Amino acid sequence: MGTNIPANQFMTLSKFMEEEKRLQQKMENLQQDTTLLRHDMDNSFVVLSAQLQQKLDLLDQKLADIDKNNVTNQDVLKLMEKNKVLEQNYYKLQNENTMLQNKYSKVENELQLVKNNTKHLDEMQTALYNNVRTNFSIQGRESAVLRNKSILVEKEI
Repeated sequence: MGTNIPANQFMTLSKFMEEEKRLQQKMENLQQDTTLLRHDMDNSFVVLSAQLQQKLDLLDQKLADIDKNNVTNQDVLKLMEKNKVLEQNYYKLQNENTMLQNKYSKVENELQLVKNNTKHLDEMQTALYNNVRTNFSIQGRESAVLRNKSILVEKEI
């Protein structure tokens, strides 16, 4: 997924920011793709629902015609079979929608993981920065003490 860093080495801030920016862009692309896919699925459902309604209306009309014209039972069975196929297609689309919603949830979960990892890395960087500042401060004080001792030794000589 990202840059591998050997043990006991640190990622530079620029590499970290670059990786974070890449991951953010990837997540934005995934969100856009998910939104587009959801929009396409919504449109497909509208069209398919209208088609299904038209087919059902047509089926109702044909059943009325069958009653009027005393058409054979076989024709009625064919219409019922078509209705069954439409219902199966409808349920298939419902299942596909459920799968897409699950994928969307997975993408959201992955985004949250990336955010959590980014936050953790930011906290680690802050801790390292504070540690370095503390060490520099201690070294500065120790250096001042050594200078003072050196001056005292020189005065004694």
